[in-house]
Amino acid sequence: RGPSLKGDPMSQQQSGASSCREAPQPSLEEFYQAAGGSYEEVLGRLRSPDRILRFLQLFAKDPSFAALEESMAAQDEEAAFRASHTLKGSAGNMGLTQLAQSASDLCEALRAHQWDEACALLPDTQEAYRRFGDAFRQSIGEF
Repeated sequence: RGPSLKGDPMSQQQSGASSCREAPQPSLEEFYQAAGGSYEEVLGRLRSPDRILRFLQLFAKDPSFAALEESMAAQDEEAAFRASHTLKGSAGNMGLTQLAQSASDLCEALRAHQWDEACALLPDTQEAYRRFGDAFRQSIGEF
């Protein structure tokens, strides 16, 4: 079990706060499981839980997903390709394997100028990003 993300229940007990009132917060491993990712992969890359947490917070602020949705809605194939490519890489670097794979599939459809295929793949990427966002809010905080 990895470090607690929103607070350590043991330190709450030591400070006099009752651990019965609040459930323990999820660990990074639990976050990655919920987000469809690989904690071991990103730990091997970033080497520390604190570093992973810092980069997850940066990833959550990255505008690539919003740019992808906007460019797909505007039918801007070039902008959608750039946004999906960026999302694929940054999600992959963060060990968010489900999101990285769905963004990769979308990126490859756009690279091949298969707009209809890209439109059909967008919901998978949206679902993977929603899964990341839900896990982030539950484990780390505001998204």
